[in-house]
Amino acid sequence: MTALPEEWVLSEVAERFRDPQGVADLHARARATKYCAHPIFLRTVTTIERRSTKISADDYNGRIARPCGSRIRSYCEACSYLYYGDSLQMVRTGLIGGKGIPETVAEHPKVFLTLTAPSFGRVHASSGVCHPALRRACRHGRSLRCGIEHRWEDPTVGVPLCHECYDGPGQILFNASISRLWDYTLIGLRRELSRGAGVSVRRGQELVRLEYLRVFELQRRGALHAHAIVRLDSWNNLTEEPTLSVEDLVGAIDRVIPHVKLKLALAKGNRVLTWGPEVDLQVVEPAFVDQISGYVSKYLSKDIGVDLAAEEESGGQSHLAYLASLAGDMAKDPIFLRQVSHRNARSLGFGGHLMSASKRFSLSRSALSAIRRDFAQMAREARGEAPDQAFDEEMTYRYDGRDWASTGDAWLVELERQQRLAAIKEGKEVIREGR
Repeated sequence: MTALPEEWVLSEVAERFRDPQGVADLHARARATKYCAHPIFLRTVTTIERRSTKISADDYNGRIARPCGSRIRSYCEACSYLYYGDSLQMVRTGLIGGKGIPETVAEHPKVFLTLTAPSFGRVHASSGVCHPALRRACRHGRSLRCGIEHRWEDPTVGVPLCHECYDGPGQILFNASISRLWDYTLIGLRRELSRGAGVSVRRGQELVRLEYLRVFELQRRGALHAHAIVRLDSWNNLTEEPTLSVEDLVGAIDRVIPHVKLKLALAKGNRVLTWGPEVDLQVVEPAFVDQISGYVSKYLSKDIGVDLAAEEESGGQSHLAYLASLAGDMAKDPIFLRQVSHRNARSLGFGGHLMSASKRFSLSRSALSAIRRDFAQMAREARGEAPDQAFDEEMTYRYDGRDWASTGDAWLVELERQQRLAAIKEGKEVIREGR
């Protein structure tokens, strides 16, 4: 439960309760945003009086409140929980169907693929004793032996044994180009599937369709790796079995992955990027659908960025902060020919989407949002309640501020959110006991 706030926050809460209509407005907008921590406020263009980023305590009336939609749990727990749930449904429907996706996709060939980054230097590891046998030193005079059995939460896990030996620029380039490397992987897989079927690439695309959903995860050393669900479909109809089998798909992946290469043109020569040698490939079985769905979705609520300001305040610099600073320097260096953007320095060079899916793999987030909105509307009508604050997509709106009017309002919204979660949890326990 939310802890009791400081005295000045309590005074803001007391001020809010002196206005019953203000409390009702706050409650309505909290429900409309699903208890978002950082809501966005809009006004219709026809009724806008001024453009302001400051909201007064009595100025909720007339504004349309929308959730921020962030996937980052540390920024907005309410929206990240919703984002995680949508991601979970996207993965599940892509594996077993439902919500408009034919359930016959459960019988289609599917694999769960994990692709890792290559090595950029020796780092401290948590799997057993860390580098126990190496007794020699690197060319900078630092020992390459650790001999400690690190726990997973140990902050030294993922830190290089020697920062000067570590190929930080290569890792930043890999993170910045991993989306392109994945695209090259898909191209290679489509060609190899056609070759395995004994037909041309164009003819192969008419026989079978490669659908996927992939997620990037940040490792402790600061390198990204990919988790992907790859599915084979018939070209024209999701209800038809594809002509190729799961063995054909597994064989194509085994043959393609070692040969996927992405050549980057730099001012001083070229850099060739490949996947790492550790590749995990598993055929998706019905018994593991829930496990795979949760495993893939959980990474989306994590922030892969580095808070450089917090690092400076603490007086130290972690390995990830060093990489973020290096990415910023590389963005200014003409040697790298704009392969790294300064806007992506905080995310260690990566500038794409953590999750992407092919168009026919599953439902889109907008489709899931429409299903949820229709269900909520039917539930309100069944209870005889008035509809929540309406957002008409055909109207023109203008941004008119964000965040709650005061810290007291934000505390009240978070308190109500936690009370609702506790009630839902208690209701589930009652249902479980009744069974």
